[in-house]
Amino acid sequence: MTMKIREAFFLRCYGAALHLYPKKFRERYGAQMMDAVRLDRARSANDFFLGLSLAWDGGRAAIGEHLREASLVRPGYAALFATFFTFLLLVASVTFQNVLRIGADRQPQRLTSSVRRQIAQGSSGTDFLGGLKMELSSKAWLESSTPFAVVYDSSGAAVTGNATLRGLLPQPPSGIFAQIRAKGTDKVTWQPAADLRIALVGQRLPDGGYVLAGQSLIVSEKREIEFHRLLIWMWVAMLAGVALSLAFGWRRTDRDGLARG
Repeated sequence: MTMKIREAFFLRCYGAALHLYPKKFRERYGAQMMDAVRLDRARSANDFFLGLSLAWDGGRAAIGEHLREASLVRPGYAALFATFFTFLLLVASVTFQNVLRIGADRQPQRLTSSVRRQIAQGSSGTDFLGGLKMELSSKAWLESSTPFAVVYDSSGAAVTGNATLRGLLPQPPSGIFAQIRAKGTDKVTWQPAADLRIALVGQRLPDGGYVLAGQSLIVSEKREIEFHRLLIWMWVAMLAGVALSLAFGWRRTDRDGLARG
């Protein structure tokens, strides 16, 4: 999966994150770190995962440098770091969710284009969609990434397809056809039942009809849940690290106070 962000924006974000390091460390190594990140980005195919790696490694390194310099971790700094890290995790969550949702549209979009092309060349939808049908409410289909396609006439009535929904050809709301008439294509999340969510893509056919193709969202939503679980563990680890750093700083303050006394 390739995902690139504008270099200037990516480097500005990293430059802002460098302010989490101690000032002396930043002045000494900041330029070298920026050069290293610029080189890493040029080699990386996915800025999203590179950003996550930099956020995690940079956060731990920043705390380590503060402790290494024997400077106390101030509560204000700890709160700022925790807020910034939480913001990064929220951005990662939203971005990953969008990447998964866009990915769920790819196979249905290819299938609608293929069906449209074959019908435009004179084939009948029944020729390649009239065989064995998948049942969309079945567990086997819900937990797969197999797309389905259905052809509709100009009024939106189902004509033929390679899937059924509770024994009948899937019949989405009429508003979907209105959007396709207006724009030529449409992408929506269709939820015909509480446990059935479908990434649905539709196109207008040359004869005035429609072709809709869809894919279950359960697989991508499971990946999203797993990723959110990872982010929660990272957030808990960050809070534990901040708490330990604060405890270390307060304990050192007490020791220094007793020594001076």
